Amino acid sequence: NRDYEKSLDAILNKLVDNKYVSKRILSKDSSNKYNIYSYDFKPINYEKTIVLISGIHGNEYTPFFGVARFLELLCKEDVNHEELNYIKNKVRLIFVPSVNPWGFENDSRNNYNDVDLNRNSDYLWEEYNSLKSKKGQIYYKGESPFSEIEMKSIKKLVEDVYEDNLVGLIDLHNIISVDAERIVYYPRFVDNYLGRFIDTLKKFNSNENRTIFGSSISPVFSNYVCERYKIPALCLEWRENLHGRGRDKNDMSKYVEFLGNFIIEFAKIESNTEAYANTQPFNKFLIWNKSDEDGYRVLKSNNYITMENVSYSIPLKRNYIVNLNGNIKIKVKKSCTLSILPCLYQVCSKEQSYKKCNENLWFSHDIHLNEGEYVVPITATVNGFHTNYNEIDNLKRVGNLEFLLRFKTNVVSSVYIENFKINLTFIPSDKGIATEVLDLNNNKSLFPKDVKR
Repeated sequence: NRDYEKSLDAILNKLVDNKYVSKRILSKDSSNKYNIYSYDFKPINYEKTIVLISGIHGNEYTPFFGVARFLELLCKEDVNHEELNYIKNKVRLIFVPSVNPWGFENDSRNNYNDVDLNRNSDYLWEEYNSLKSKKGQIYYKGESPFSEIEMKSIKKLVEDVYEDNLVGLIDLHNIISVDAERIVYYPRFVDNYLGRFIDTLKKFNSNENRTIFGSSISPVFSNYVCERYKIPALCLEWRENLHGRGRDKNDMSKYVEFLGNFIIEFAKIESNTEAYANTQPFNKFLIWNKSDEDGYRVLKSNNYITMENVSYSIPLKRNYIVNLNGNIKIKVKKSCTLSILPCLYQVCSKEQSYKKCNENLWFSHDIHLNEGEYVVPITATVNGFHTNYNEIDNLKRVGNLEFLLRFKTNVVSSVYIENFKINLTFIPSDKGIATEVLDLNNNKSLFPKDVKR
């Protein structure tokens, strides 16, 4: 049935009581013929909000009816399910059943203006330049980001509810062109709750039901929301007729199970993706290559000299164990002794400052080298503390983590640095002593020293 209003009457409109469930018009669509509606399932004392959208592609019908069936189940008085009861009483759900009602009525992927609405957002807009994104093609992205009234409407919806503790958005689709049965797309290189969503998807993986957990760099709406608002957002896709025919009760029951498990997982989220990402480990890989024939010349000196124009600085958004491991490629033109000090420190850190790094020399090397080329390994570690600000007063709070390389040699024009490759790993830790430096010769702790044990 492609009658838009009658399809709404079949389930969703029957749920509207203007108490728990309300309905409103977001806007007309681009044909100026059909209304775009939202349905608001709003408990009295809710704690968080989730937005569900479907029908961005008008010819993908299963989510329209599947979400309606899930919400119908939620509205029953005898919901005998702990997690669904939590959602019913503590989670506000906002559902836009058809972003593209003209496409719904006309069995069309694109809208009245022949724009693929799920390529019309401001996420990697300029980078999306495939031939299929051009006018007249299947993935035509439109004249500009959010040029289409349909996308402006759901963009404004998200803007309006963001401050109402919006914890996630799910964009629902049918699989048309990909050889799989269930797909979850997430934005590549954007923080997200990937682990829990992978685990949810794995519940449905089998020989008959192949799943894909894929990263996306297309200007789809869920990618835009995830990047712009720092909340988890996914695009869920489902192949029709897996368990029945024509959206019959068997097929729809399985779809509601699939959809419902993701809604339940979203309902467990307590913080935005940025806060969550700060609890995750990460890497920074530093590369430097010489810009002339010889490279950087190490100066003869009795004191360490910092390598010019080579440094790295990063604020720490929580406490981390920071480990440095890498290699330095050097060319030796005369036999000499080379001293290397990888200087990993934190600004204004009493025990791990630049001064302490140069006094302690825990990670330094003194190497006697003959003429030739060498690759020298280096290592260092720091118990990194949360970076704070120092602008307001004269207090010296802990600042950024800093990295420098320092060298010295005992022979003039003897050593040249050709390149280095260094990996910094950041491991979140709430342990009081997350990094300890031990002197095994004297059986004592070098860092930290002044600690009650």
